[in-house]
Amino acid sequence: MLATFIVLLNLTPLFEPRAPSIYIELNQFLLLMTLTVFFLKMLPPNHLMWWFSVLILYVLVIFSNVIVDASFFLRFLLIGLNVGSILFGIRFYRKLKEVKLEERFIKPILIIYVLLNISAVFLNALGRVTLAKTFNITAISGLIQILSLGVFVHVLTEAMELQIKVSSCSNGIFSRINAQKTRISFQKAMTVISVVLWLLVFFINLNIIDPVFGFLSGILEKPRNFGSITFTLGNVLIFSLILWMSNNLQKNISLFFSGPEVSFTEESVHKGSKLALIRLVIIVIGFLFAITASGVPLDKITVLLGALGVGIGLGMQNIVNNFVSGIILIFEKPFTIGDYIELADKKGKVMDIGIRSSRMLTPQGSSVIIPNGDLLSGRLVNYTTSNARLKSEVVFKINIDSDLEAAKKIINDIIDEAEGIVKKAPRQILFSAISADNVELKIMVWLNDVYSETAFKSYVLEQILIRFKKSEIKVM
Repeated sequence: MLATFIVLLNLTPLFEPRAPSIYIELNQFLLLMTLTVFFLKMLPPNHLMWWFSVLILYVLVIFSNVIVDASFFLRFLLIGLNVGSILFGIRFYRKLKEVKLEERFIKPILIIYVLLNISAVFLNALGRVTLAKTFNITAISGLIQILSLGVFVHVLTEAMELQIKVSSCSNGIFSRINAQKTRISFQKAMTVISVVLWLLVFFINLNIIDPVFGFLSGILEKPRNFGSITFTLGNVLIFSLILWMSNNLQKNISLFFSGPEVSFTEESVHKGSKLALIRLVIIVIGFLFAITASGVPLDKITVLLGALGVGIGLGMQNIVNNFVSGIILIFEKPFTIGDYIELADKKGKVMDIGIRSSRMLTPQGSSVIIPNGDLLSGRLVNYTTSNARLKSEVVFKINIDSDLEAAKKIINDIIDEAEGIVKKAPRQILFSAISADNVELKIMVWLNDVYSETAFKSYVLEQILIRFKKSEIKVM
């Protein structure tokens, strides 16, 4: 319950960016009480001391801000409060490691906190008491806000990790994602939101939120010309944001459609290429939405596409080739996810089919990224087609004085006992080379699937070594 209130109270300024400062101060007071109850249950006594110090400073600042009297005595008390706040900020800055807070976020805020209190002292001395009070309350509010946002990020991150663990136990959607990588990405996103929230509260407390919004609106909405095309930076920002969202969605859409991860076992499930088609649709729709949101007329887009065509002719042939090849692979389907393929000197299972490139898992466990252009233009062998079988070869040498008929009989017995072979398919035991002291034999046998080749070769060579020794046939 407390965690829910902390999240809601931290997000309130995001939905009311033009709220008056009294509204923000009331929201912050409620947040302060909620955090106090939360910290009483979570923090050790030495850390609670710092929090109650912040709480006392906040109460003193609010009390001084309520008093409208501008007498010399009050101004003297305000200066004393500012000096005390400055000393507290400096001491807090030096003790950050003991408090175990995120230094890269707290340090800049503490510096701003100290600078605002120093400015309040000078403003008070110059007779600008109201402005000094504004700086004073902005300083303490900013410090409390960054502490509450730290709890906000921590609570949401813990909730996300808990959801991943629960989903992993039930083999849900979140069981397919990398928990560590997701945590880092989530924290980055929450950090950006926290910075925006802190800046909103900071500008509201300084009563400059309207000028800031006006300044940003002037930059983003001012018409600009590029030849005959008129645009605004706001449109460019929306265009880029939609493309970025579309790109990230097509990268992670596999979480909703894919099953278990592809592994190097014959039991893995083969999946269709509908996922690649969905990715293509997302990219196309995202691009069309981005063009519509940008406000640029479609007839002007043809001009940009013409300029893009020149760029393609000069240096983007490979990118376009891979993109077009990806589209062709989607519809021709020479292989699907989970198929065992061979391309040039690489063999492995297809892990993913993307728009620009595809990934393959090799028997050694490494992930190989292959441009789609190479998959389409290269000599591709798919070992996982319907009723696909593999012809395996085992080559070794024996002494030229050995009994060749006995050797062939032993080899036939070994093959008959081997697993994974096609019993009815013809086998061959060939003499592939003869030298002064040895004969090279080549065994060619059909196997049921490509995954049993390594085990088959190991078994055959092991049995040849054992049985040839017993029959006094020397292996060279």
